[in-house]
Amino acid sequence: MSENYKTIKELADELGVSKTYIEKIIRVVNIHSELLKKKNRFFLNIKQQEIIKNYLDKPPTQAPTADKEPPTQAPTADKEPPTQAHQHKHQQQIKNHQHKHQQQIKNHQHKHQQQIKNRQHKHQQQIKNHQHKHQQQIKNHQHKHQQQM
Repeated sequence: MSENYKTIKELADELGVSKTYIEKIIRVVNIHSELLKKKNRFFLNIKQQEIIKNYLDKPPTQAPTADKEPPTQAPTADKEPPTQAHQHKHQQQIKNHQHKHQQQIKNHQHKHQQQIKNRQHKHQQQIKNHQHKHQQQIKNHQHKHQQQM
């Protein structure tokens, strides 16, 4: 294919976003029917690439749309533009994931500390039992030795 065309994946990689996000922008700016399709792959010409790049740089209401009407769904005052909303959602997912893992680590550490305490207690009991047994053997030996004298 010509240098003037890029696949959706190539453009996504270049812009540092996902292929799915580029596909969403293509639908929002309404250029999906204009894409060149060859062997089940879609290609974007330079103009279409610029439309997508401009969309990423501007809020959706200001994004150019290949000589068509702007998207009907404009962000409201209480709603962030899709790129910011997407970033916020992703950041929240990361925070939730990190919190979940931190909690799992704490639980795991607590479990291991409990196991260590249980083992220490068991070993201390074994030592006491062993000492008591030896003390008893010593007493028996001393008592036997005294009787022999």
